[in-house]
Amino acid sequence: VANSEKSKITVNGKECKSKEESEPIPLEVGAGKNIIAVQVIAENGDSRQYTVTVVRLAPSDDNSLKSLHLSGYGSWDRRFKPNVLNYTYTVPYRVESITLTPRANHIMSKIKINGKECKSNKKSELIPLQVGKNEITIEVTAENGDVQKYTVIVVRLAPSDDNSLKSLRLSGYGSLDPKFNPKVLNYTYSVPYAVKSITITPAVNYKMSKIKINGVECKSNWRSKPIPLQVGKNEITIEVTAENGDVQKYIVIVVRLDPSDDNSLKSLRLSGDGSLDPEFRPNVLNYTYKVPYAVESITITPAVNFKMAKIKINGVECRSNWRSRPIALKVGKNEITIEVTAENGDVQKYTVIVVRLDPNDDNSLRSLTPSGNGGSLDPEFNPEVFNYNYTVTNTVESIAIIPVVNYKMSKIKINGKE
Repeated sequence: VANSEKSKITVNGKECKSKEESEPIPLEVGAGKNIIAVQVIAENGDSRQYTVTVVRLAPSDDNSLKSLHLSGYGSWDRRFKPNVLNYTYTVPYRVESITLTPRANHIMSKIKINGKECKSNKKSELIPLQVGKNEITIEVTAENGDVQKYTVIVVRLAPSDDNSLKSLRLSGYGSLDPKFNPKVLNYTYSVPYAVKSITITPAVNYKMSKIKINGVECKSNWRSKPIPLQVGKNEITIEVTAENGDVQKYIVIVVRLDPSDDNSLKSLRLSGDGSLDPEFRPNVLNYTYKVPYAVESITITPAVNFKMAKIKINGVECRSNWRSRPIALKVGKNEITIEVTAENGDVQKYTVIVVRLDPNDDNSLRSLTPSGNGGSLDPEFNPEVFNYNYTVTNTVESIAIIPVVNYKMSKIKINGKE
């Protein structure tokens, strides 16, 4: 690009317009062999020459790979290194084809995989695999034409014969008998009558194995669809098919028990500072419970012996081991019924007669103690004696009286103050 539009330019003696490309200039390999003279002639005839020496490098002999990646979830026998030419790569049977992604160390190198061109750092075409050894060659051609060959033996494993389970879990509050072992094929599993269906969660030992439960496919480590249960024995089959087609069958006999006839209580607690008479026993059905007049209501906390039994207190449902709603009490006898219904529908009734006592007429003191560092009461305190003398020194300007009632619900006033 000339500084002045009136100037003329020649490149190696050939005219070239300013701001335009020259004719192509051939280059020789080596240093000092490509000298380009750029002459600029001003409008007044003065000229100036610029010289550019172009060094064309020799072609690269780098025919190595920088990296090599293979698909297929396989494992290498060694870590890739550019100067190591032979490798083994092992893949599972399920991998029927793979791709290779080779990356040349020099950008001008060319790559062929099994004779087919492949761009550097791009995935190759899919290469089908047979069971056993599959030889794959990666040829890297340097810029100077030198060729280096990498060889990968891809070993596609034979199909697995593993048709065992790693674990087996069932819903329904039961326990397998015997404890699960992959080599044990037959089990019993007992559940309460309340369990009307169960789910099964099997997990295969080899991830390509397939599972069917009662003929229905189920994914490994996923819960099956609910399986309905009849009362008594229910046979459930878990078929595990190995990758090679071999089948192994696990059988679980799920026993759904008959409904329980247990309609007893395990415990019975009442609020109100009373005590049951007699002491609670599951097979004793009738009780008396006395509370003071001050107790105007009570709560009852029953607990069933069998968790599926139901409870009603005076006809109102109550959860096991939960307090009932407050039950109002009249003075005298209050009959409270606790009905326990077994799982099979049998009912047993517990009856508690809660006696709310009449208001107490005890208005006596149990003790009377004055402070003041005086002597002692004269006469000595007696609940039936109402008048006393108590002498203190002239330094005592005030005293306190500590009275204790004989009946805890009684109230006290001293000189009219509570």
